[in-house]
Amino acid sequence: MKGSLMIGCVFALLALTARAQTVPLAFKYQAYTGRMVCDDKIFVTVVENKIHPHHFDVHFGAQHYQTVRVATDSGAIRLEDSKHGIVWLQMSNKSMLLNEKQGRRLAHNCRNELQVATERALEVSPDTTLSKP
Repeated sequence: MKGSLMIGCVFALLALTARAQTVPLAFKYQAYTGRMVCDDKIFVTVVENKIHPHHFDVHFGAQHYQTVRVATDSGAIRLEDSKHGIVWLQMSNKSMLLNEKQGRRLAHNCRNELQVATERALEVSPDTTLSKP
């Protein structure tokens, strides 16, 4: 039950961030890049495309997705590969890789060092100002 409730919450958040707008010239928060460690000993690597602004390569196992950053109302960072239905969603304390077409999470609780530190800070003091990426 807990897993299905969590998946429901994830897709509710996904729906909130889905209202893609025209990509702004600058985003308020920078997307995290690098290798992220996820639950179940899974790794996701996010690399910024130096040629095309707001484009990122997301590597998951042998899979490679070319994503573009889209604006969200929630402030969460959302990178999309609409061709494959892939969404990389980042918050200040964790990230996840979702397949919208299949309606499932591919990788969850992915974190880099900054996100781990934010998670620990939120555990000590659930200050809402820390919840921004």
